[in-house]
Amino acid sequence: MTAVAYFEQRRLEKWRIVAREYAIRNLDGFVAQTMLRLLFITSNALGPTFWPRILTQVTLSFATLYWHRFKRHRSISDLEQCIILERQAVHVTGSSNPYKAVYYNRLSVSLQERYLLLGDSADVDEAVRFRRMEADMLPADDSSRAWALNRLGESYISSFKHRGTIHDVEAAVVVFREAVDIVLDDNPDKAVFLTNLARSLHYRFECFGAPTDLDEALMHLSQITDIPDPQRKASYLSTLGDIFCDQHRLYGRLVFLDDAISVHREALDTITPTHPHLRYAYLNDISRSCYQRWQMSDNPGPEEFKFLEEALELQKEVLALTPEEHTSRLAVLHNLAIFYRCRFEHTLILPDVEQAISYHLQAIKGLHHGHVDLPRFWGGLGRAYYRRLRSSLAPSLARSDFASASDAFERAAHLSWRPFEQFSAAHDLKNLHAEFPELSPSPQSLLDAHKRIIELVPKVAWIGYTASRRYEEIGKVSNSCKAATAAALEANQIAQALEWFEGGRAVVWTQSMNLRAPMHDLRLSYPEYADSLERISAKLDLSASNEQNALVTTKSAIPPGQFLDVEEQGRIQRLCADEYDTLVDEVRLLPGLHNFLRTPGIQELYAVARSGPVVCINVSLTRCDAMIVSTSPEPRINHVQLPLLSKKLADGLRKEWGSYLGSRGAKTRNYRAGAPKAWDESDPLDVLAKLWDAVVEPVLPFIAAQSPETASSNCLPHVTWCTGGSLAFLPLHAAGHYDSSSGRKTFDLVTSSYTPTLAGLLPRAKTGAQNALPTASPKLLVVSQASPGRPTVAPLQGTVDEAARIAKLFSGSVHAFELLQDSDGTAANVLQSMSNHPWIHLACHGTQDTIDPAQSAFMLYDRDLKLREFTTPSHTTMNGVQRELAFLSACETATGDVRVPDEAVHLAAGMLSAGYQSVVATMWSIGDGVAPGVAEVFYKTLLNEREAGRGMQVSYALHVAVEDIKKKVGEDNFAEWVPFVHYGV
Repeated sequence: MTAVAYFEQRRLEKWRIVAREYAIRNLDGFVAQTMLRLLFITSNALGPTFWPRILTQVTLSFATLYWHRFKRHRSISDLEQCIILERQAVHVTGSSNPYKAVYYNRLSVSLQERYLLLGDSADVDEAVRFRRMEADMLPADDSSRAWALNRLGESYISSFKHRGTIHDVEAAVVVFREAVDIVLDDNPDKAVFLTNLARSLHYRFECFGAPTDLDEALMHLSQITDIPDPQRKASYLSTLGDIFCDQHRLYGRLVFLDDAISVHREALDTITPTHPHLRYAYLNDISRSCYQRWQMSDNPGPEEFKFLEEALELQKEVLALTPEEHTSRLAVLHNLAIFYRCRFEHTLILPDVEQAISYHLQAIKGLHHGHVDLPRFWGGLGRAYYRRLRSSLAPSLARSDFASASDAFERAAHLSWRPFEQFSAAHDLKNLHAEFPELSPSPQSLLDAHKRIIELVPKVAWIGYTASRRYEEIGKVSNSCKAATAAALEANQIAQALEWFEGGRAVVWTQSMNLRAPMHDLRLSYPEYADSLERISAKLDLSASNEQNALVTTKSAIPPGQFLDVEEQGRIQRLCADEYDTLVDEVRLLPGLHNFLRTPGIQELYAVARSGPVVCINVSLTRCDAMIVSTSPEPRINHVQLPLLSKKLADGLRKEWGSYLGSRGAKTRNYRAGAPKAWDESDPLDVLAKLWDAVVEPVLPFIAAQSPETASSNCLPHVTWCTGGSLAFLPLHAAGHYDSSSGRKTFDLVTSSYTPTLAGLLPRAKTGAQNALPTASPKLLVVSQASPGRPTVAPLQGTVDEAARIAKLFSGSVHAFELLQDSDGTAANVLQSMSNHPWIHLACHGTQDTIDPAQSAFMLYDRDLKLREFTTPSHTTMNGVQRELAFLSACETATGDVRVPDEAVHLAAGMLSAGYQSVVATMWSIGDGVAPGVAEVFYKTLLNEREAGRGMQVSYALHVAVEDIKKKVGEDNFAEWVPFVHYGV
């Protein structure tokens, strides 16, 4: 380059700098436009072959000008031009140029801004990608990389706040953790990264509810000892206060909430002197924690009301201080609306609810389509209209308020984000139509709301949650499911009622079964989807098991070294669940597969009654009913109201029956030793008589009339009971009047079976009747543990006699028999032998895990054999053997959990999910002297029925065995003969 050319380049560069600085200071008017043109001319004069870095700087100067003008006028065209120029700068800069990381950062900021304006998810995805590229350009152990990762984590959090994507919050935790690991402990910047990591864990807790996230967040915050910078300290205190609020929600202890308010006030005092323009964010923290304090009381007095007043006044100040363009302003409007609505509910001052409606409408107007908060905002608006309608203070607006509330709830309930907000809105929609039927357009509107509630149950109990979390959520919504069934029956929609009855029960059990569902039909048309679903289902099933094994109880401290293990296993499960949901949704869009893995429809459900009527009993808060499914003489459902039954009666009978069993010491096969518990004396005759009068007697006429001719030598009709709630703990098969010889009793009139779900009867029902002959002679595996090899497990001497009696029946016959006794009954040996035997008899202790039924176990010689170990798809049909029968001669193998009685949380249901078609179990612990006799008569009858060509008469065989033992111990000795029950087909 000549000297003239060199000085010409310098002169043009000088003019470029002058033009840029002047244009930035004077963004409007003719002069600024002239300067823009001058920038354009000088950049062209420099040319692409001279000074590439200067050319890039010219491009970025243009971009800076457009950025500043955008920030002033919020013109999207300026932002678009800025992004175009920043893309050019990235494009022309070589990959080895260290400045490229800076350019990636600038472009990410602009793309993020455009996403907040327009809501195009492609922008935020691209912004995150450029942030990742920025971080990858920097040295692995350099603090500049930690800052780049910090910015990447903030992008993930921003995306999560707007889209609610699971991947975003999971990725944020990962990159913030990486940033923390890079920075040395003595680096003052580490406080920033620790705070952000704790905040990301706080967001993940709010999303998934895992207590371990709060524990880990507090652990990271505890490492911060001194923060001289006021802004950083305020951020730390804000995060700490939010986690205290989370702890209050989790544990319900007021001290956490008081600490949260105190810490949030300290954060405000810290930020005000040095950064007064940021006060609004910390005022918002105090406002929200005060509101949470107000929510603590069901019947608030003046002391509690002052917290609501403070929350409202602070939120007004927050709104005044929050910049118009700030994204948090919409959340502030929403909060204000809620606070005004709450004050209206307390004072009934009409302007308050009108102000609430106004703020809700402003907040919704500002949200772009696809924002994750839309269900929450629409639900809030609906509640404001609903409260005004209920107050009767504006009668002229009643019809309008009803229509507006209904529309808002409808929108909130059908959006694709925040299932808890959706469920809450659907519940409010149901209440709205039920409370004001005269304003509802038709009775169908109420049923539609109930339908949406049932549809949302699997989302509320999402398969990505831990098992304990799913059961917790199911417990909250079970009454709503029963109410939906009752509403359909009230409207005489019997078929719909049966579908909803099935859809609202054994949800977690059904999820586990779906993970193991065969993909044969799907594979015929769409093999790639079948392969993908089998892969992700197996991975999800395994990850759920691993997470449960690593899970520490919520109130226990987790050693710091274990946080990563627990966190990683939970993260894998959630990401697998998200992928699984996406695949299932895609399959349901394929031709003919709309109902893929959905609750069976009514035509399918008829098939459950091929071997006799199935009686489904729904106990809601308002009414109780029985639905009797039958196929004889034609498929139909008979609806029988049960006026003598109520939830209160069922709960009372359950408690009385439990007290009776305790007083009789029905724990003799319990594996633990301990002092006997004091029980109240209860009258079992009264319990069984009331069960007969309220439940059994009203349905018996339909059972007798619609039972197909039995193939067994038994002349009694067969019935399958499908119950829930407290009835799941009561012996309907033994109900009756026992105080006189002429009293009618269930046991004398029918043979009984039970099922946790109707769908559990379908696989066998689809292939033929219950009595279809097996294709081969039975092979029985008996596992007996008279002397377990563990000192903590009590011996079961009666199992020696039990195994000997069974062996005698099978010896010399064509039926194969294998006995694994005591030391031979190791977990490895049992698993191996199970794969060759379609029948199994387990004469050993059992343990029930009510948090995760798949962790329930049989206590073998060397260790516990958990259900999950043989319920994976690869184990359910090993060596081509179809599992047919399991006899669980162990303690309490058919006892559920009173917290989730509709969820089939017991070993018997677990064996059904493992693929066994019939399971014999006990409702409570049985005596060592009873089990051998029952087992002997059961197998003798079962083999006789098979040899007579009458198939697998499991329920009849058990009925005969129980009748035999009843005669020996006496009919009034209910604790001895009643516990034996049959599950399945």
